[in-house]
Amino acid sequence: MNVAIVDDRDPLIQYAGTWTGAGSPIEFDGTTMFSPQDGSTASFTFVGTSIIVYGSVGANRSQSTWFFAVDNTPMGIYTSATTLTAAIHHEPLWTSPAMKNESHTLVITQHTG
Repeated sequence: MNVAIVDDRDPLIQYAGTWTGAGSPIEFDGTTMFSPQDGSTASFTFVGTSIIVYGSVGANRSQSTWFFAVDNTPMGIYTSATTLTAAIHHEPLWTSPAMKNESHTLVITQHTG
């Protein structure tokens, strides 16, 4: 089994909409990306049989939802809690189902509100 970690600053990730860089030392490479704009997307093309998306969720934030689609098929949703008193880091936000070992494109869409 081969595993690859792809950081949010990797040039293979294509961002559309409004994205802002942030981060803290506890996060991988001390970086994160976030979008306050509804409908912003992050796309990543990969070859493999599955993908897991990890992220950080800030405390005392308004609720955000991320939609996950692979190869234009909706596959999952993550909705942040509005009651967090401390940020959480390296949180598994979504895991894909098993897929054929071929090229896939993951698109994450941000929904605020």
